[in-house]
Amino acid sequence: EFSMAVVIRATDSLLVKGGGHAAAGGLTVKNESLDEWKAAVQKFYKSLKLGDQKHFLVPNPDVKVNDFRDLTPELLNELSSLEPFGNSNESPVFEISPVLIMDRRTMGADNQHVKYTFADQDGRKFSAVAFGAADKFVIEPNNEEGEPNRATILVELMKNEWNGVTKVEGRLLSVNLVA
Repeated sequence: EFSMAVVIRATDSLLVKGGGHAAAGGLTVKNESLDEWKAAVQKFYKSLKLGDQKHFLVPNPDVKVNDFRDLTPELLNELSSLEPFGNSNESPVFEISPVLIMDRRTMGADNQHVKYTFADQDGRKFSAVAFGAADKFVIEPNNEEGEPNRATILVELMKNEWNGVTKVEGRLLSVNLVA
């Protein structure tokens, strides 16, 4: 409901250059014009009166599973036959629940990335990473009483190859606590 191409055209007078289509756009704006451009985008957005857009922030799961048993390199190979993934062919989203949050650690020069380790009911472990989103994924392994936190997670699957070993990991999209 919100086209970046239309926004770029609507704020063109503040840009050095720009272009795009409904789902993506690219632009160049001078540093001294950045705040004015941001305000113009907000004004344009408000003028659309789109209502609540929060449901667009978290995708709906395509597959719901209760454990990590079937998240294998073989599954990744099967999923690769559906590629290329993109705007018209989104990568499958997996919902896994319930999982135990085992570990949370930040990574990167500025601790901007976060990596979680989860365990299913049978103790199988699975890692998921949120790049550039450590400030958005802040749930710790234990609650305030020191008890382990359980969650429902949404991930896209990805391959992690390191030292000749291939593992299936997740690109973390959502973590929600469960009772």
